[in-house]
Amino acid sequence: MTISKEFQRIAKRLSVFDLVASPEEGGEFSLLADGPASRGSEKFLGYYSREGIRSALKAYGVHEDLEELGLAHYDIKVSCDDGSRHRVQLLLDSIVDDDHRLIDFIVRPITVRAATVTEDDTSAGCFEMLHVEWLCLQNPLAGFTRERPRLPGQRYPGLGLGYAAHNMTLLIAQRLGYHGVINVPEHFHLAVIYDRAGYDFVSKEHDRDVDRVIESTRHLHFACTAWAAERHLLRITDSEGNATSEAWIYRPAEMLAPVSESLDGLILSLKERVRRFRQRFDVPAVTLDLDELRQSFIDEPVEGIDTDSLRAKGI
Repeated sequence: MTISKEFQRIAKRLSVFDLVASPEEGGEFSLLADGPASRGSEKFLGYYSREGIRSALKAYGVHEDLEELGLAHYDIKVSCDDGSRHRVQLLLDSIVDDDHRLIDFIVRPITVRAATVTEDDTSAGCFEMLHVEWLCLQNPLAGFTRERPRLPGQRYPGLGLGYAAHNMTLLIAQRLGYHGVINVPEHFHLAVIYDRAGYDFVSKEHDRDVDRVIESTRHLHFACTAWAAERHLLRITDSEGNATSEAWIYRPAEMLAPVSESLDGLILSLKERVRRFRQRFDVPAVTLDLDELRQSFIDEPVEGIDTDSLRAKGI
C-alpha cells in the first residue's frame, strides 16, 4: 500500500518530541537513536506517549472528524499486556467498556521469515513486521441505517476513519523501522476493504478466492455480499456455471502491506507469481440464490437491511 502523500507530509512535520514527550514526565524522554524508547516505558510500542498520540490525531485530522461527530470528549488509554502486545484505546467519557470505545488498536511486533512472505523464496532472510491483531473503529452514538447497514462483527456503525487509520498504521511501522504491516481480517468484508487499501494476501489461493467472490457479486450491495459470505450462502459453480451444493467459505489469512523497499520488491515478485498462477488455472465462480438471501434476512434480520428494499433494487 502506498502511503498518502498528504499523510507523509504531515508525518514529516511531526517531530520526535511531538510524539514521545509526556507532561507527566516533565517533558523529558529517553530515545534510542532512531527507534523506540525503552520497553519499560508507558508508551505505545515504547515510543508514542498519550500526548504524542493526541498530537498525531490532531495533525492528521482525526480529532476534528471526531469533533464533528460529537465525540471529542474522549480519553486515550495506552497499555502493554505481556511486554509485546501493545494497545491504544480512545474511550468516550473515559469509560472502559465496549459501548464507549471509539478506537481500539492492538498490535504486536513480530519477525517473519522470507519463506512465510513469499512461500518459496528463502533467500531474503527475516523481516521485522507490525502485526495488527485488532482494529475497531466505531461510533457508539450512531445507529445503523439503510445507507449504512450493519456489517458482520459490528456492534455500532464505523467512524468513517478507515483511510486515516490505515495510513497512520503504515506510518507508525515506517517511523519505527518495521518492514511492513500484517493483518488477518476476521471477516470477508474486511479482507475486501484491506484489498482495496492495497494489502496483498500472502497466499495465492486466498487472493484468487476473494477476487472471484468480488467479481461474481458486483451486482449486490456490499453489505449483502458480506452477510451472504458470513452465512455461507455463496455456492461454488461447476464448469457449466451451475450452482453446486458446496458452499464457499471465507477463511482468514495473512494480508501484507510493505513499507520498506526490500519487502516491497518481494511483494512485486509475489504479485507476478499470482498473475501467472491465475493464467494457469480457471477460477471457478460463485453464485447466490437471492431468495435464500432474502429469507435469511427474514429469519435473522440485520439492522439497515430490509427485504422490500432488496426486492425493489432487483437483488
